[in-house]
Order: sequence, then structure tokens, then C-alpha cells
Amino acid sequence: MSANWEPKKGIWNKKEFLIERGSLITGRKSIAKETGLSEQNIRTGLSCLRSLGMIEISTTKSTSKFSYITISNYSEYQSVENEDNHQTNQQLTSNQPATNQQLTTTKNIKKEKKEKNKEEHYAVEKEIFTFWNSKKIQIHRDFEKYRISISGRLKHYSKEEIIAAIENYSLVLFGEEYYWTVKWDLDKFLQQKNGLDRFLSENFNADDYVRKEFKMSGRQPYYEEV
Repeated sequence: MSANWEPKKGIWNKKEFLIERGSLITGRKSIAKETGLSEQNIRTGLSCLRSLGMIEISTTKSTSKFSYITISNYSEYQSVENEDNHQTNQQLTSNQPATNQQLTTTKNIKKEKKEKNKEEHYAVEKEIFTFWNSKKIQIHRDFEKYRISISGRLKHYSKEEIIAAIENYSLVLFGEEYYWTVKWDLDKFLQQKNGLDRFLSENFNADDYVRKEFKMSGRQPYYEEV
């Protein structure tokens, strides 16, 4: 059961009549059907509301088929309700920029962190590439060409481990006391099974690469700590 928000016209017995704001036409059977209450309960309830001054039932506009009911102080109730709705909407609207700003700030922080990690990872890759070239095993000019191999190995080994392996490889390749002569480019060194893994400090022993005649001479091989 709801009253009109604004005046509306109705027709009864082929005659037009006006239903004012805050008023409605209804009947006990209609209300009983909507609420599930008995007609007797509806009659008692309407009588109680009328005696409390909460509604008025028009004797001139009501008929044997329906009652013309007006809710007392309807505009006052609607003003309070509208004010509450206005305050709620205003609060939601004022909170929205703060929420959006917070989401934007969080998104920016994540983006900045991602960019920072990307820059740091790039710097590590560059450092490994530069160290390789400093050993003059095979000097490469195109850094981008070897980034994929370097990045792939960094998923499993630290920068320090890779640099140490390059140093160990360089040691046995150029040291006159060592027999190793296989010269790879950086890509092969990183990817081959007997490349990087072989020269990791945990797997590497320089004595295993000393030439037989050098051992017989009694000379001590040269080691450079990284």
C-alpha cells in the first residue's frame, strides 16, 4: 500500500476524480491480498491508525467498493526521507573521489614498483654482460641479443654465481697451466650443460684442468679469487 507522490487522476463510474498527493484509494480485500492479513485485521488496523491521527479516511470520497485514505503529514515524512537520501547520496559522492584516489595511488605504487624491479633486473643483466666482455673471451656488442639467455639463468642463479662461473671459465681458458681451449660465446656458455653449470664455484675445481706436464714440473697454478 503506497500513497501518491504527486496528484493523479482516477476514474470511477465513468467520472474523473483527483487523488491528491499523499492519498490513495484501496480496499480491505486489496490490502488483505497484499499483506496476507484477514479483512478483520485490516479493518481493525485502519481504525487504529485513524484514531491515532496517522491517516484520514474520507467519508465523501470513499464508496462501498473502496476507501479514500490520506496519510497525515505525508509531505513532512517525505521531506525527512528525501533529506536522508540526499545526505546518503552526498556522502557516497564525497567518498567516491577519495576511494578512486586511493585505488589510483595503489595502482601507481604497483606500477612504480614493477618499473623499479624491471630497471634493477636490467642493470644486473647489463653488469653480467659487461663482466663477460671484460674477460675478452668473445666480445659482444649487441647486449639485447644475449638478454634472454642472461635473464633465463638469473631465474636459477644469482648475479654473483654467474659472474664467478665466468671468472672460473676465463681462468682455465687463458691460463697457460690449464689445458682447456674450448671458447664459447656468452649464449652457449650460459645454455650448454657443460657451460655455466660446470664452472659454478660449487662444481668447479681448478686442479682438474691443470695440464699433466705442468703438474709434473711441480709449479703451482695461478688462482684468482672473485
